Amino acid sequence: MKAGQSAGFTLIELLVVLVLLAIAMGLALPPLMQASERGRLQRATDETYARLRQAHTQAFTRNETVILDLRDTIRDGGPEISLHPPTDKYPRVIFYPDGSASPAQLVLSQGGQRRIIKIDWLTGNAERIE
Repeated sequence: MKAGQSAGFTLIELLVVLVLLAIAMGLALPPLMQASERGRLQRATDETYARLRQAHTQAFTRNETVILDLRDTIRDGGPEISLHPPTDKYPRVIFYPDGSASPAQLVLSQGGQRRIIKIDWLTGNAERIE
């Protein structure tokens, strides 16, 4: 080392490293965000499916009609839920004591991804389609 020089990095070297880190983060961030959205959609689908099965079981074992309000499933930042055919007031599925249910197909969507849960009207069973 020459006299008057210090052992360290120059401002140019630090800026180059920061630019390279910014580029790497820019390339890595979109796939991480998509994975996060897919995870939220899958969790919401799993939760909705479990609630449907629980309501079906409850209607049959307690011998009473159970109305499952799907508005509780919709949260800020969570997926959108659409019900086909649409119900009058709010998205809901009705399970009857004989094991049957109102016919419905739930579509959960977020970030271009979607999951479908179909409820068979005769048996009341929920099935994941996608």
